[in-house]
Amino acid sequence: MIKNLLLFFFLIPVCLTGCNTMKGIGRKNNESQLRYQDYAGSPIQQFTVMRVTEWSPVSRDELVIWGGINEAWLLKVWDSCWNLEFVDSIAVTQTGHVISRFDKVLAGENQCPISEIRPVDVKAMKAARAAAKAKT
Repeated sequence: MIKNLLLFFFLIPVCLTGCNTMKGIGRKNNESQLRYQDYAGSPIQQFTVMRVTEWSPVSRDELVIWGGINEAWLLKVWDSCWNLEFVDSIAVTQTGHVISRFDKVLAGENQCPISEIRPVDVKAMKAARAAAKAKT
């Protein structure tokens, strides 16, 4: 009985710790060949998103976050934060449903302040990709 209680009290913290580490946003695969910078608009101060669904690393200090099938934003973080290409999950701080330049990208143990936000014209990017496929 005592062994069962000890096991119970040992496993609960382990399970809770494991659950807490999985709060990050899922990484979108097979996006490395896309040139998001080519389809990014002018810098903006903030944007509204109901839910960040996926993300894609672009460079050591840039990533794209997705809010839907045709909603994406290119985020650049401070130079002091790096290795976005190698983290497995991220989270983004936000106030309500608004993400601004005052927020941070949480990548592993790094808190990366956002230095620039640019909306991505996803429809134009998809159209260009479809046109390139049609030529081949």
